[in-house]
Amino acid sequence: LPIGYSKHMMGTQFHDKVKHVDSLFYEDECTEEINEEGKEEELPLFKKKKVLKTFIDFESTTTGAKHRAYLCALTNKYGSKVFCGWDCATKMLSHLQKEYPRFDHRLIAHNMKYDSRFLIKHLQMKSYLVNGPAFITAKGRFEQIDVTLKCSYRLIAKSLSKFGKMFDL
Repeated sequence: LPIGYSKHMMGTQFHDKVKHVDSLFYEDECTEEINEEGKEEELPLFKKKKVLKTFIDFESTTTGAKHRAYLCALTNKYGSKVFCGWDCATKMLSHLQKEYPRFDHRLIAHNMKYDSRFLIKHLQMKSYLVNGPAFITAKGRFEQIDVTLKCSYRLIAKSLSKFGKMFDL
């Protein structure tokens, strides 16, 4: 298959650097898609996954110097689930990966600065952003899924116990 002149070829940063082409052989999977009308279709460089927003909350022991999570609850548009045990964070992340692999995940907790301590040890961290004592966001990866941690307290600076009265629930 010959390489045709296209806007993609001329759009690279090196289009004017190559003076001579030795070969026009290449793998078929490198070709551009042609739709039924014979028109060239633009292919994205990568497919961006949709984001699944999941609200989470951890319960933990508070005796001693080290807090340990023993329960994690989650809820998203597909339902709710509770994970129990000292490995509840791992169980929850594994569940998200198994049940919703086509999504990137945004985990939202009221006071994520506290809840993030149970998650970050299981994530390959890409970033962790705080502003003084305020948690902003964190990004990481758990096996095959990308995870972003967000704090709802930054949006509504009230304790969860006041939500019922505040929202007339």
